[in-house]
Amino acid sequence: MKQSDDCGTVRRNLATLAGQGRSLVACTAPGSVERARLHLSKRKAAGPSVNTASDLEPFPEWCEVSTEWRWLITRTQACVIVPYSLGVLETSTGEMVGQIDFVHIAYHYSFADGTTWGQQLRVEMIDGWGLIQGTTVEGYAACLPSQSEACGVAAEEFPPQPITKGGAAEGYAFYDSPNIPAGARRTERSVLASQWRNPLWAHTSMTYIDPTLVLRCDNDLPGNTPPGCVFPAYTWSVIRYSPSGPYPELALHILEAQFSGLPGAYPDTGLPNEMPLTRLTNDTLQVLNRNTACPPANEGGYPRPPGKSCDEYPFASTDQGAFTGSTGPARSYSWCEIAEPPGQGPDGYSVCMINDWQNSQGGNTLNTQLFLPFRILDKDPFYVYIG
Repeated sequence: MKQSDDCGTVRRNLATLAGQGRSLVACTAPGSVERARLHLSKRKAAGPSVNTASDLEPFPEWCEVSTEWRWLITRTQACVIVPYSLGVLETSTGEMVGQIDFVHIAYHYSFADGTTWGQQLRVEMIDGWGLIQGTTVEGYAACLPSQSEACGVAAEEFPPQPITKGGAAEGYAFYDSPNIPAGARRTERSVLASQWRNPLWAHTSMTYIDPTLVLRCDNDLPGNTPPGCVFPAYTWSVIRYSPSGPYPELALHILEAQFSGLPGAYPDTGLPNEMPLTRLTNDTLQVLNRNTACPPANEGGYPRPPGKSCDEYPFASTDQGAFTGSTGPARSYSWCEIAEPPGQGPDGYSVCMINDWQNSQGGNTLNTQLFLPFRILDKDPFYVYIG
């Protein structure tokens, strides 16, 4: 919250405020978690809420009912619920003569193929008493110049709205990080605050959630791809292959490799090495990874059975590949038609002859279903889930 509106700061300045002729002032403090939890429990029982503004995106269900009191994020979505208490103080005595308990429900979303992002805020009043009649809430959007590189407020719609017990006020803002040079990455932070006003109060209170959530906007994906923005704190990006899907041989090879101890297994799946893979975008190093694991047959590499090609794991497009990763021997399995021992442990790499179409299309899937939509840049971590 804004430091000058913190109740501790306001109380220390009551004499000054009284000397300025301000008889009533408002301030904000952390709210009751128990009150907020009960409020959210009742909301959940009542069913999903309906946005009052047509331009608002629906709040995800996981956003509206979370009681973890911390940011919950995906690669392009983030949500947090924070309980607050607004107090109305007499400057002459310091006595509290009014109070509003409320929650902020903040929903942020970005676009992996665009540099605009949105923030929505719903302010829900849990309870209140005292000199609060006629209170309104409105929004205030801003970029943080000291913590952003090119952020600008593109649009804002959060007009003054009356708020009463059980009621809500809401609005949105859009921000932009334009003209990102090729190869560049930017760090952006923005806030959407609630401003509380009442004709009885001489002092307006502003409350915003500590903007520790960082947005990364970049123009650094390989190929002819547009710039976009994601939440880099989300490090659980994953590509999924299934033994019953379109690439069963590819999936089985990866599962064998992960079971043998090679990295990249999604956590809590029972596989031994949960260290993520990290993307490698250097074309030269990718070729070296590929040729180390699967040298061409005409250069002394493994013979290719008809209709099959050599698949390597970890992928050539990762730092853990056969050349750039930890040095170690090749490993393979009885069904792979490659005369290499099974091997165990985190060092080395795995090779297998699999259906050529599955190998090719499965590699394309890595790009179209993970690298592009999740904006996995060079050195970004990710996992491979087989199931």
